[in-house]
Amino acid sequence: MVKDPSQEEDQVFEDEVRRFARLLYPGNESRGAQMIDDKERDAVFVTDDFAIAIEATRSTKKEKAKKDGTKLRDIVLMLSRQYPDKAVRGFFITEQEPSAHQREAVAKISPQISVMSFSVYQHKLIDSGRYISDRKNYPFGSALDPFTQKPQIRDRYIPIGLAELPDKKISKSVDEIQTELKSGRIVALLGEFGAGKSMTMRQIFLNLSKDLLAARSSIFPVYLNLRDHNGQSDPSEALFRHCTRVGFEHDKQLVRAWRAGQTIVLLDGFDEISSPVYPGTINSLETVRRRTVTLVRNFIDQTPHGTGVMVAGRQHYFDSNSEMTRALGLPKDALMLSASDLTLDQVRELLSFREKKDSFPAWIPPRPLLVAHLASRDVLKDLDGKQFANISDVDRAAGWDHLIGVISNREARLGFEVDGTAVRMILERLASMARSTASGLGPLKFDELVNAFKMVSNDFPDQESFVLLQRLATLQVYEPDKNTRTFIDDDLADALRVGDVIRYVEWPIRNQHEHLLGIQTPLGNLGQEVLRHLFKDRDIAIGALKNALKKSVLIDDRLQVISADLVQLLLQMGESIDVDVALTSLFFPSLTMSGSTSAERVTLSDCIIQELDVTEISDITKLPLMYNCEIEVMSGVSGLDAFSQERLHGCNIGAFSDSSENSTAILSLPIDDLHRVILTILQKLFMKSGKGRRELAFYRGGLTENQRSLVPSALEKLQTESFAWKERHRGTILWSPNRSMADRVMKMLSAPSLSDDPLLKVKK
Repeated sequence: MVKDPSQEEDQVFEDEVRRFARLLYPGNESRGAQMIDDKERDAVFVTDDFAIAIEATRSTKKEKAKKDGTKLRDIVLMLSRQYPDKAVRGFFITEQEPSAHQREAVAKISPQISVMSFSVYQHKLIDSGRYISDRKNYPFGSALDPFTQKPQIRDRYIPIGLAELPDKKISKSVDEIQTELKSGRIVALLGEFGAGKSMTMRQIFLNLSKDLLAARSSIFPVYLNLRDHNGQSDPSEALFRHCTRVGFEHDKQLVRAWRAGQTIVLLDGFDEISSPVYPGTINSLETVRRRTVTLVRNFIDQTPHGTGVMVAGRQHYFDSNSEMTRALGLPKDALMLSASDLTLDQVRELLSFREKKDSFPAWIPPRPLLVAHLASRDVLKDLDGKQFANISDVDRAAGWDHLIGVISNREARLGFEVDGTAVRMILERLASMARSTASGLGPLKFDELVNAFKMVSNDFPDQESFVLLQRLATLQVYEPDKNTRTFIDDDLADALRVGDVIRYVEWPIRNQHEHLLGIQTPLGNLGQEVLRHLFKDRDIAIGALKNALKKSVLIDDRLQVISADLVQLLLQMGESIDVDVALTSLFFPSLTMSGSTSAERVTLSDCIIQELDVTEISDITKLPLMYNCEIEVMSGVSGLDAFSQERLHGCNIGAFSDSSENSTAILSLPIDDLHRVILTILQKLFMKSGKGRRELAFYRGGLTENQRSLVPSALEKLQTESFAWKERHRGTILWSPNRSMADRVMKMLSAPSLSDDPLLKVKK
């Protein structure tokens, strides 16, 4: 006999109430519906202190309430006789909010029976309001108030761009993400450090909390900082530790609520979980990353079906999206989002909220954490000065050099017995120490801050200097209970790392640079630009640079990262490497070869290179010898032949940036040639992270002769409209993107034929 659909739905509801009740009353896993006096009772549960009878219904009729109320009265009386030492209670539970007639009918039958909806009954599992209150007083990832370093943040949330991967054509709002989570979808939010991931997840936590407290929802958010859970793989154990961290007393209740599907779990910082030492090969590194994020994978796997989970971490922690999907255990329908930089309007909104009217140079990346930090320290208003007529017109490297000087001098002006030069050296020393950490940003123990001070000043910090170290600019609190610090921004840390590299070049004596031994993180694109700038600004001879490289190779193999920094600098300056250099298991954001240089004496083994730029290379024998390297993008060629046979052995190359498939779609659009060229330039500038591009690169990629003739006009237009700026280095013209324009660029590239952006308007 086929059941009526409504009967099946009734059964599903009763089963769900029983499942929840078993979680609420531990030790009753085998209990459920019972036959008593030839009548079926939906559920009876007995604990050390309670005896509970339950009737559950989807009906809204008064007659059903009378019938079930009578059944409950009888069983409550029986349980009272059977368990005289226990509190006995009956529950009449409805799918929707019970009507006034139902409440009245049951109230007349027995005072020992409570009438409530299932959503209200679910609140008995845990005091979710108390959890939310306790959680608000604990840090949300890196989302701290930039000035007070407390989790109570004065700034209102400024919505950032949240683009859906892989094509980034669709943007999602915080409200839309919340809806997806409530529907049970898994969401992954990716972005660089300081891009606003933690602030966004904090806002989602606050919004979901408001829904709960306003009785608009029965589920509540649970927000874990994954850096608090090193070495843990079991979600229940992680929730126990989480309760200890935030000061919530009812850890077992939180676990039961999670297992009952009453929570939306927010997991912040999958890239911040400590991992074992880099094992030395690409394959084993992937294995380590997978093992490191086991807790995240288990949370996604063990969270009840239909319950939302959101994870967040840095964009390039994994080598590819496919590796990330496998390691985190993301389902095929997971919503993957990328956090983009602030737009100019969002920067102005953030500054206006702090009552700041400071200008914001285009060469500073508009990342929320960095903007807020600089604004809170009043650094921006000090940028314009006698050194530059207009700070926005300087090249990026000179601008960052100046910014670090302004930050250092401002810290010194606060009344401490340390001048700006010393403050800068302390910050640079700390940035070098952070290069020994997996992230390159920290965390740093407070003892390490004290040691950096002692190394620079040759003295122990006095009371005022301790105050300086406690509130030192460019750093933020990482783990409050351990008094650790981390740098607030990748680019800021990268620019600061340069100071100790310059000092090594000027004086390459091992015992003066012990803190550089064993560092893990080579300079990034910005660091290399600042290094070139300071090299030229201080008039350091090429011979000194080559001598420093020779010393770093011969003195101690633990200086191999310094060797890597110097190799990159020499190659970008058009200088050949005239000493044998072997570099192993390093990560390079980019490796650029100029036409006149030779790196044939350099060997790279098991390295990861985000971009290998060989645009100006005509002789492949000048390339480094590479073994088992992972190259994400090779720029300047459309494929391999002789490359793989002579210089690349066992290497994996993800893509070739100048292949015709990357530009054919744009060049075939039904628009005029000038705007086709503009779009290809925007694609090359904005679709790569980090550095700018050589002007020569814009003439490649399948352009016709007429289109190539339009490149100068296109570049001039982009500079006039503040999409990019030009700088010259040793005769080479470089173009850098204005990242605050990224949202506009993405919209144009996603639908160029339909775009109404002024940049693509044809003048009549």
